[in-house]
Amino acid sequence: MKKPNKTKHCGKILVILLLLSSILVTKSAASAKENKIWLDTYEEMCSEMEQEAKDIVQKEISTKEKKDVAKEDLGMQLASCDMENAIPLWDMPYDFRMIADYKKYDGDFSKLIIWKNKWYIPAQTMAGTYASIFLQKEDTKYEVYGIFFGEDCVYAADDMQSIKSMIRQNFGDDIADVKTIYLPFYNMNLIYVQDADNKEYVMPYEATFTTVLETIGGEEGKVYELSDYIKEIDNHFEEYTEEELRAIAEQGLFGGNPELKLKTPLDRWKYLILFSVIIVCILLIICIFVIRKKGMENRKDTGEH
Repeated sequence: MKKPNKTKHCGKILVILLLLSSILVTKSAASAKENKIWLDTYEEMCSEMEQEAKDIVQKEISTKEKKDVAKEDLGMQLASCDMENAIPLWDMPYDFRMIADYKKYDGDFSKLIIWKNKWYIPAQTMAGTYASIFLQKEDTKYEVYGIFFGEDCVYAADDMQSIKSMIRQNFGDDIADVKTIYLPFYNMNLIYVQDADNKEYVMPYEATFTTVLETIGGEEGKVYELSDYIKEIDNHFEEYTEEELRAIAEQGLFGGNPELKLKTPLDRWKYLILFSVIIVCILLIICIFVIRKKGMENRKDTGEH
């Protein structure tokens, strides 16, 4: 009887193991590449913006020597900016009806936000203090719409590198999409994150004069599942009806944002009572049905005897 060739057999096993390892490595690399898409997209967007807007932004940087500027004016003169760390800002133009729209679109958050090519570019003044340049593309070219010497509309961070660090710290690299969203009605930013499994999360950040997070018992920078955060907002704030919005528009009061409307304890009791009444009615219907059925069975049994 011919003895099996052990060397040849081991060689086949080794080849199979190497092939399996190669497949796993390839899949892992592909997965890592997919999860880096948001970073690649950001780098591409930022590079394109920098190429188109560099000359316009540079006009905002002072050409004066520091010694030629009065001391009291140093904090109003831009010394430098960092376009590579610019923060793209998505809009939610109808955030005063965010809850209603979220329900209307069956939780499809993407239908609530729009991209209007808005960027906040971190800058530094001659006094060494923080500033930012607000840039937006209109039609085919970028325009500088303002310079902030203090708090601007990005409450989450001063630059994109800080946002990247926050994302990595809270989610690692296993993410598919990241957006910084501006909610003017709430004076708040949401850092929106979608992971590789399409689960959605937000981290809220608010302006210094806002108390939305305090009202809902939330924390700045805390990670919330998107649906949970929307629910908390819905529990504490009353949105405007279509009729109220039309009335406000007719009165020309949309120059600023409509005021936040808190749900009062009475409002919450109203919904609780309504819910309780519905439950009681359902229970009564069930009880009536059971009693009638029992009575019919008893009459049936009495007739038979």
